[in-house]
Formats: sequence, C-alpha cells, structure tokens
Amino acid sequence: MCSSDLEQVRQTLLAHDVYLLPTLGENFGHGIAEALQAGCPVVISDRTPWRHLEELGVGWDLPLSDPAAFTRVLQQCADMAPEEFDHFRKRASAYGLAVGSDPGILNQNRQMLNAALKKRPAVAYDNMQGTDRVQLFSGESR
Repeated sequence: MCSSDLEQVRQTLLAHDVYLLPTLGENFGHGIAEALQAGCPVVISDRTPWRHLEELGVGWDLPLSDPAAFTRVLQQCADMAPEEFDHFRKRASAYGLAVGSDPGILNQNRQMLNAALKKRPAVAYDNMQGTDRVQLFSGESR
C-alpha cells in the first residue's frame, strides 16, 4: 500500500465517529490499529487482543453476549460534547501510534506474517525482489 492509499484510509476513518467491529475474533486486528492511529475510537468485541480500552480512554471492548452494551456505548458517543469527543480522538491516536511503534509488537506481527506466508502458496512472495520483501514487512514505502 502506498502512502496515498494509507492517507485515504486515514481520511475515511476520520470521517466516521467510531470504528465498530463486533468481531468473533482477530489475530491482531490491524484495522483496529489503523482506526486508533487515525484517531477514530473503537467499539469492538472482547475477542481481540485489544483489551481494557475504556480504562485507557480510547474505546471499548465489549462482550458479544451483551448486544445492549454496544447500543449504550454508541449512544454515549453520540451524546458526547464535541470538545470531549475531540480529546477522546486525540487519546485514541496517541495510543494507536504508541502501539504501532512498539518494537515488540512490530516483531510479533512480522513473525505472524512470516508464518502466514509459509502456509500459503508463496509464488508471489518468491517472485519479489529483496527490497520488496523488506518493504512488505517493514511497512516502509519507496
């Protein structure tokens, strides 16, 4: 993904008040990370590695067994004063950027992606040049 694509994703997320993902499960939740980094608070299920979000002031991880909790949280977001919601967005962004730059988390993601590549046909990966392979795992663009 080139930098203009990443900026388009960021702008799309910023055009929305929250990122809603009542998922049955995520290995990491890259979309969650992108939302947080963009400053879009998340309302997700408690079946991801992203936990204790309300305590951190960046979103909510709610049990799927309580659909009414999702309704309550969405209403709470809708009722927030603009200044309060702006602070909420800033905390979400700061947290997302901190997690996204954590060397341990980056290394875990590289390992997970490497393992996934080994489990699927590697034709496209095998045809990549060395610098493209580095770019794939570093997230850097040329």
